[in-house]
This record gives sequence, structure tokens and C-alpha cells, in this order.
Amino acid sequence: MTASPARAALFTPLNWDPDLLPPLEMDGFLTGILVTPELEVSEWVADLWTAIPPVINEARMKQALAAVLARRKAIEADLQKGWPACQPSFCERGKKPDHDTIRKWMKGFYRAMKLHADYWSDLADDERTEAFVALLVGFIETDEPIEERDDADAIRD
Repeated sequence: MTASPARAALFTPLNWDPDLLPPLEMDGFLTGILVTPELEVSEWVADLWTAIPPVINEARMKQALAAVLARRKAIEADLQKGWPACQPSFCERGKKPDHDTIRKWMKGFYRAMKLHADYWSDLADDERTEAFVALLVGFIETDEPIEERDDADAIRD
């Protein structure tokens, strides 16, 4: 079985800046900013890095941003295909993704959700979308201990 185009592009060797979010987390973040309305670039660009952006090294900054923007464009094109053609990068068609992989992707998506928390809170409160948001929340890792039911993984499947 071959990897989805999004997954193949994600894991193609890139000159990925080590201070950027890890690739799978970056994909979740970029997906999150694409599906969250009313976000300006200035609101999310600093969140691309795990450390202070390399502003003193202009060539490095440009190379990192070019890689991120190319990835964002690929994700946007994939999203425009709609369901079921669109596959998040943690998925491979015909295979069930493991929960740790989803959580890595979701870490980035959650980072984007926090940029417009009111929007996501409204979705969680809307009966038409609450189940979708609840599914996402089930994969968010926080620094706080969470007690889960014994069958939590089975429910997420």
C-alpha cells in the first residue's frame, strides 16, 4: 500500500529547520489555521517555531518559511478535495492510524485552535458540531493528568 500524497510529502526529506515544529505537528497546526476563520498570518507565524524564530539569520528564516508555506499550500489543496479524498497526514488510505500519531498531529491542530478559542468554543456548544469537536478533544494531550475510562481507546476507534 502506498502512502497518501499528503503523508508522502510530509515524510519526504526536507531541509527542515530544527527549530520549527516537528513535521507531523506542523501539519496539524497548518491544517488548524486553514480551517479556523479570521486568522491573519501575523497571528500564527510565530507559532511555527518551538524556539525564538531565527530572525538574525535571514537566509535560514526565508528557507524555513518557504518550506512551511509550500506545505501549507499542499494541505490547502488536499482540503479542497473534500471528504473522502482529503486525508490528514496522520492517515494512510486503508490503514487505521495509531493514536500516538494522531496525538502528535493533534498537538499542532490544538495549537491553532487556541489562536481563536472563541470560534472552537462556539463549535463545541453547537449541537450540530459538538460531536466533531469532542472527537478532536479526545486526542488533545495536556500537561494535566486525565483519568480516562478503561475503554477510552476503543471508543476513539
